[in-house]
Order: sequence, then structure tokens, then C-alpha cells
Amino acid sequence: RAINVANNVLANLNKVDDAAQRSRLEADAKFLRGILHFELVRLYAQPWDADGANDGPGVPISLTSVANEEAASAKLPRNTISEVYAQVVQDLRDAELGLPATRSGANRFRATTYTAKAFLSRVYLQQGRYADALTMADDVIKSNRYALNASIASTFTNKFTNETIFELYNND
Repeated sequence: RAINVANNVLANLNKVDDAAQRSRLEADAKFLRGILHFELVRLYAQPWDADGANDGPGVPISLTSVANEEAASAKLPRNTISEVYAQVVQDLRDAELGLPATRSGANRFRATTYTAKAFLSRVYLQQGRYADALTMADDVIKSNRYALNASIASTFTNKFTNETIFELYNND
């Protein structure tokens, strides 16, 4: 459902007049679609094989919006693990370029370019692309936008601390 929402946003970007807002919405949608496909392939497929045997069944890649129940119930074929990872990397790279470097105020719940880099680091780590993972993680660390909390307990008792790169908002 969430991937379809992202696809619906992407399919309707032409309805947004403001170019900056359109670019931001596109980046947000691709970021969400990328991380969702990544989590699905990790959950429902074999782990990435660093030796290259990634032609086994992954998960279906959904890149088009579905507007009715009949289309939603159509079964998409499973793409290979390698195809899913390629799409994840493409979506996150696109998001990285379109997301802002900072967040503040009402936007503190949204992703930034460093959030996309952090997820790319996780994807590359999963793939055994350690040099790429290091580069992305190093970019996040060297941005000086994040810092470790003074105590471990504050990580669990405070929301959106200086340590937060990406956090889902949950109300009490």
C-alpha cells in the first residue's frame, strides 16, 4: 500500500505547479519506495549473495500507480534479487539528489539527503560493497549534522534527538 501511495505521488507530479515542491515530492516518494522495496526484499527473499548468485526470486518491483481494486489484486511477477537491489539503489540515488540537506520545524519528520545516504550505506553493506557503504556512511558522519546522545537512555526517552537520522513519528 505504501509503495502504491509513493507511485501515485510520482504519477501525479505534473499537477504540482511549484517546481521546488514538485522536486521535493518526487524525492520523498522515491526515498520511501526505495526503502520499502529494500525491506521487502530482505524479508521475503534470500539474502544478497556477494558471490553473485542473485538471480533467484526477490519481490515484485512496483513502479506504476494502481487506482482501482481490480488492478491492485493483479499479481505482479517476482523480480530477481539483483533487479530489486538495482531499483532500490536507483530510487535512493534519485532521492539523495532531490532531498534537502537539512530539516527543521514542520519538516523535521521528513528525509534529507543524508537520510538517503544512510540507507544507501545499509544497502551497500547488505550487498558487500564495503567501500561504497563506507563512503555513504562517512558522508553522513562528516556532515556534522548528527551527534551521539549523552546517555543511552535519552535515545529511548526523547524523540528526534541529535542522533536521529531517520525516525518514524509515533504519538503516545
